[in-house]
Amino acid sequence: MNESILRALMRLFAIVSDSNKAGQSDNRRSIVMDYLDRQYSDEIVRKYIDFFDEQVRYFHQHDADAAITDRAVLKSNAEARIVELCSQINEELEHQQKMIMLVYLLDFIQSGEKQNRTELSLVRTAARYLKIDEDEFNDARSFTFEEIHDVVHQDWLLIIRPKDATSSPKLKYLAVDKLEGQIIVLHIPSADVYVFRYYGNMPLVLNGHRINPGRSYIWTLGAVIRNPKIGPIYFSWIRGRFIQASAEVKFVFTAEDIQFNYFNSKNGVKKFYLTEESGRLVGIIGGSGSGKSTLLNVLNGNLKPRHGSIKINGWDIHENKEMLEGIIGFVPQDDLLIKELTVYQNLYYNARLCFDGYTEEQIAEVVEDALIDFDLVEARNLNVGDSFTTFLSGGQRKRLNIALELIREPSILFVDEPTSGLSSADSEKIITLLKRQTLKGKLIIANMHQPSSDVFRMLDKLLVMDQGGRVIYYGHPMSAITYFKHEAHYADAEETECLSCGNIDTNEILRIVEAREVDANGRLTRKRKTTPEDWYQRFQQKIDPEIRKIIREHDSSVPRNNFKIPDHFNQFRIFLKRDLLAKFYNKQYLALLALEAPILAFVLAFFSKNFTFVNGIPRYIFGENAVMPAFLFMAVIVALFLGLVISSEEIFKDRKILKREKFLNLSRSSYLFSKISILFGISAVQTFIFVLIGNSMLEIEGMLLRYWVILFTASCWANMVGLNISSGFNSVVTIYILVPLILVPQLLFSGVVVDFSKMHNKIANDKTVPLIGDMMTSRWAYEALAVTQFKDNAYEKHFYEPESRAKTAGYYRSYAIQGLLEIADDTRDLFYNNADTVRYRNNLLVLHSSITAINRDLQLSGQTFMDSLAPGRYHPDINQSVAKMLNRALVVYRNRYNRAVEERDNIYRRLVDEYGGKEAFMQFRQRYYNKQLATVVTNDLEIQHYSVHDGEMIPIKDAIFRKPMENSWRAHFYAPVKYFFGWEVDTFWFNLVLIW
Repeated sequence: MNESILRALMRLFAIVSDSNKAGQSDNRRSIVMDYLDRQYSDEIVRKYIDFFDEQVRYFHQHDADAAITDRAVLKSNAEARIVELCSQINEELEHQQKMIMLVYLLDFIQSGEKQNRTELSLVRTAARYLKIDEDEFNDARSFTFEEIHDVVHQDWLLIIRPKDATSSPKLKYLAVDKLEGQIIVLHIPSADVYVFRYYGNMPLVLNGHRINPGRSYIWTLGAVIRNPKIGPIYFSWIRGRFIQASAEVKFVFTAEDIQFNYFNSKNGVKKFYLTEESGRLVGIIGGSGSGKSTLLNVLNGNLKPRHGSIKINGWDIHENKEMLEGIIGFVPQDDLLIKELTVYQNLYYNARLCFDGYTEEQIAEVVEDALIDFDLVEARNLNVGDSFTTFLSGGQRKRLNIALELIREPSILFVDEPTSGLSSADSEKIITLLKRQTLKGKLIIANMHQPSSDVFRMLDKLLVMDQGGRVIYYGHPMSAITYFKHEAHYADAEETECLSCGNIDTNEILRIVEAREVDANGRLTRKRKTTPEDWYQRFQQKIDPEIRKIIREHDSSVPRNNFKIPDHFNQFRIFLKRDLLAKFYNKQYLALLALEAPILAFVLAFFSKNFTFVNGIPRYIFGENAVMPAFLFMAVIVALFLGLVISSEEIFKDRKILKREKFLNLSRSSYLFSKISILFGISAVQTFIFVLIGNSMLEIEGMLLRYWVILFTASCWANMVGLNISSGFNSVVTIYILVPLILVPQLLFSGVVVDFSKMHNKIANDKTVPLIGDMMTSRWAYEALAVTQFKDNAYEKHFYEPESRAKTAGYYRSYAIQGLLEIADDTRDLFYNNADTVRYRNNLLVLHSSITAINRDLQLSGQTFMDSLAPGRYHPDINQSVAKMLNRALVVYRNRYNRAVEERDNIYRRLVDEYGGKEAFMQFRQRYYNKQLATVVTNDLEIQHYSVHDGEMIPIKDAIFRKPMENSWRAHFYAPVKYFFGWEVDTFWFNLVLIW
């Protein structure tokens, strides 16, 4: 009892006491003395008996001096003093404390030689002004002065009696063998106060103080009534009876012979049996590495035991997951908070994910109740932050973590280290909060780290673990101290607390368990006095058999709860809103998102703006910008970089939250789609800003949408890669080391930095892009930009088709056919000289493949010599037929070339007329046609027009004008089209779809 309650109680004792003319109250002083003596030390007794005497004189001396003898006047004066005192008490004390005062006040006037109506009337007045419910006052009065059948609320009573005593079906009973007489307990629900009175002659003690029969005592958390004959009677037994009686759904949680070990390891949990029921707080303690967290994860279903089963009312939690959904809650040791959001927002979005079908008003009500229950009202609008940037205390963070799980009202809650890193005051507040949940019929199982004496008293059961996952004790906390003291042969084995201060040394249990032997020199050795296996065997022999005898009755019902997760689409919406809000509140993140794209666009465009000197004056002309291909390539790299940067931490930073959401069976796909949607949205805005600024500065006209689509697509690809990195690695350092490792290959194998045809001879290929290049998004994105910029701009789109026909026909007319004739002559010479067999065979393959392609293109027929273009069949005589066929083809290609050139020239003349002259037309050309890009995509700097490789004649120049040689999606770099199952698809659209 704190000093405020005790001083207020002394004042009330003084007011209701009779006094003589000298202001003395001898008839009550001895009662006060007895009351103080049975709870406090001599020093405290002397202090407060003096305070009582002082208050008696203060309240009654004035009446004595005024010679007031009229009982009505005295009563009126006393009532006035009580009203004044009660108004002060109401400002200082909580309801529970005021109820305790009332109980002691009733006991005070009942314990005198006689009770008069005036005293009882004064106490009733005190109760009224202390705002105590009248029904509760009447039952407390009846409990103190009358028989138990006079108590109106019979369900508030419990009788502890011998096993063979008669009982009434209306009352709750607890049978204690060999108890003489009975103990009657009154539970006052509004204050959660337990009052008891003992009627009998057996010497009983409460926490070391003797119990006087016929007097009222408050039974507090952790308090134990003892007698060597009957053993201990624990407070948790009493509270458990009331909780079980009031619970809507009672349930039993059983772990039957569970056993767990990690693969290729002996660590885990040894065989163990546990049975618990609703309305209890179970603590687990043990040394570091003893397996406490593993046991918690086995019991909550995160880890499936190798042997045994875990059941709730007979339903296996692994085999009946859907039926038991929402019944079990788990609070890990780590924070499960979204640091960018406020306390209220964390609770709100969690509630939205747990209560499908609730209206906004209902959700708000649930959140408000949680704020009040967990003492977070003042912190509701504070950003959660992290451990370095937060306005929340450690206790508030821990309470918020618990609130996130308890807001959905699980019947069983597992909490990992709820008091770790907290002050003793915060630790006690957290455990009090958890204890309060047991009053609602919940079962709480929590790992504890060095619980204080007050915390220890709140536990209903204690489970002690030793190294190797061995459970070495399971039972009442107070009995744990005596058990380990007995096992260690302590002389004071029956003493569970300090006799002078009443505190419990909770560390004594682990000191005994881990006690080490001393060598001959008096130094501690590493060898333990009792090994973990020895403790485990003692538990198996002495405690486990008693646990297995416990039979907890239960039905097959499932504890009811309102937990219901939304469907996948609604989860997606909630995740989307939550993540958007979190990003909105992260001002640094928003600033970077807003600035990095425009800054990069400005820097890149500024240094890519190549000026041309006209008449000595620098002037920017798009068509003369020699850096244009580099800008396109760097734009792709920037898009990839932006996409990777914004996504590489997205899942990693949520990894702790994902553990809880996985425990709630929330949809992983909904979460991912919300992330993807937000990232794609950010990438869309960033790339649009980049293209808008870059194209404006470099005067790239008519390509805004196409540039944006390609860069946005590349950025989205990078988003997905970033999400995979974020999901697959557990370190921020690793993630950001991987970002350049992904970008460097995109640079090297894009075909820009190193030409594909100039790479290592093992992978270089003129016919198609090497496979490693086809694996690079930068290759597809850059090619799409370069091709569409060249062939789809406002100028080239008029000329591209005839120009393409002219280039193809010109290649055969000027180079390919002449080359084939030379190869035919070389083959003839090799045949007669019988030399260089490899070249001879390769020449025949080239002739066969190239002539076949020409025949197919020109639709020539009647070429009977084709079968002879093979080793073993070839004869030089067929060269005449080959030459004849090629000369015939030469005429066709010459005619095609001339027609194409004529068509191109006609278009040119028409456009010159439309634009009003050559000068205006050239200005039009300079606005859209970039010479350097044209040089790159046509391979104009190449000296050779074709190469011979692997039995094929492969064109090298004019890549942008020639179609792929293979009828597949693979093609040469800058190919204008790709083939897809025989369909000809424009490179821009093919590359776009391929990246997606």
